[in-house]
Parts: sequence; structure tokens; C-alpha cells
Amino acid sequence: MTLSIAIALLATQATYPPVKGIAIHYCSCNAPCPCMFSKGKDMDGCRIAAAYHFSDGGYIGKDLGGLNMVVVSYPPELAAANKKRKGPDAVVYLPAKITDSQEKNLKFALVEHQSRFGWMKLEFRKRPINFTAKGGGYNFEIPGILTAKTLPMAGADGKPITVDNVNFQEGSHWTLGTAVNRYTDPTEKQWHWNYTNRNGSWTKFTWDRIDHP
Repeated sequence: MTLSIAIALLATQATYPPVKGIAIHYCSCNAPCPCMFSKGKDMDGCRIAAAYHFSDGGYIGKDLGGLNMVVVSYPPELAAANKKRKGPDAVVYLPAKITDSQEKNLKFALVEHQSRFGWMKLEFRKRPINFTAKGGGYNFEIPGILTAKTLPMAGADGKPITVDNVNFQEGSHWTLGTAVNRYTDPTEKQWHWNYTNRNGSWTKFTWDRIDHP
């Protein structure tokens, strides 16, 4: 490798730092999540809140650092039973006091790296979102709407159990956990749940810049 090529590669890496953070799946299935081990990703009956804490906005923007976002998908069985429903496929909760630039960048990060949401009808709502790291796990709270708390599952050596090579868009290395997951948005009359000791697994993601053709 010539010096000029090496310098060019280093410049490229410096220009596009990755987006970093933690993604958590709080869902209705028993832990560990069976979708981690299924090529078909059988989501029938799954009720999930996917939560994201951004520690570094990377190439998308430094203003993402410290922000949180939660995506709650409409339960598949309710959608199948009510095909004429005109509501969203998922609700995306954004921080209550974000700037226009932060809102734009959060939406871009979601669609850029979570393509499964790209074809959904999304409804964006701004609410206070609290994120804490506690007891080796991670908690999200949207007051009056969502309470989600997770703790790691311990293996024989007492250390958290992890799974590699998972085919999830957030990342491939996941820590297995159990969670409390309560969702009670008053706007959604038939879209509530209250689970304990269910799946609450997470990954520390690193999202690189995607070069589109």
C-alpha cells in the first residue's frame, strides 16, 4: 500500500465516523427471543417496543449524542383482524424538546439503518423519554405511556449470556435479558400490554455510513 492510498483511507475513516449507541428489544416473547434463532423471524403475535439510545451521532450529526427514540409496532394479530384500520403501522416516539435538525437526523438514522421501518406507515410523536443504565441492564420510560426495564440473564459463570451472529439490523452481538414491558398510550385504545419476565435483550450498535448507488 502506497503512502497516498493509506492517507486517503485514513481520511475517509475520519470523515465518516460511525453512529454508536444501544438498541433494546422489549417484547412479549419469552427470553431468549426465538427470532434470534429463526431464519424466518417468526413475528406472529409479537408485541415489541424497540428502543434506541444514541451515544454518538457519528457521520449523521453530533447533535444525536444523548438522544433517545422508541418505536412501538402495531400488534400483527390486531392488524390482521382489522384490515380496514387507518392508523399507523408503528408509532415512533421522539424526545419532547428536540430541535428541527435533531428530529430530521433521528428520522434519517432510523430509516437509514432500520430498513424494515422504511415501508411502514409511521406516526411520530414527541414525548419525554428517560433512559437509565441500572443493574447491568437498561431502562426506558415515557411517562404515562411506556415502562420498560431489563436485566441480563446470567450464565453458569455468573456473567451475562451473549449471542453472536444474530441477523438483526441493529447489530449481530446481543446480550440476553429479561424485562418488564408495560405500554399504555391513551391514544391507542386497543393497543396496550403489560408483561413481566419476558424478553429484554440489547446490542451496542455501530452503524457505518451507507454508500447508496
